[in-house]
Amino acid sequence: MWELTVAIIEFYENLFGCPYPFKKYEFALVETFRVLGMEHPGLVTINSVQFFGERAVGKLMFKIAQTLSHEIAHSWFGNLTTMKWWDDLWLKESFADFVSFICLERIQKKITSYRYAPSMLEFFDRKAWGYK
Repeated sequence: MWELTVAIIEFYENLFGCPYPFKKYEFALVETFRVLGMEHPGLVTINSVQFFGERAVGKLMFKIAQTLSHEIAHSWFGNLTTMKWWDDLWLKESFADFVSFICLERIQKKITSYRYAPSMLEFFDRKAWGYK
C-alpha cells in the first residue's frame, strides 16, 4: 500500500500545485470504526475490519484504494469546501470522491504492487448510488 500512497500524494501535489501540506503522513488501521476512513492533519484512519477482515479481491481492492485516495485528497482542500452545517457535508465529500477517481485512473499504470479495477468503470457504477 505504500507505493499506492506515495503515488496518490505525488498526484495531488501536481494537481493542486503545492506539496503535501503537513510535516508527516501516517495512516492507522482502526478496528472499531463506524466509517470507512477519516482524514486528520497528517493522518488517515482506515476501518480495518471492513477492509481487511478477509482477503481483499476484486472490487474490494478498488474500494481500499479509493478510500485512501479520497481521505488523502482532503489534505489539500479541507477547509475550502468545509460545510457550514452537517446538511452540506455532501459538497466536501463529493469533491474528495470526484478527485479520488481521477487520481486512481491517472496513477494506475504506475502502480506495480497493487491492482484494482479501472477507476472510471467504478465511478459510473457509483453514480446511481450518488443520485439516491
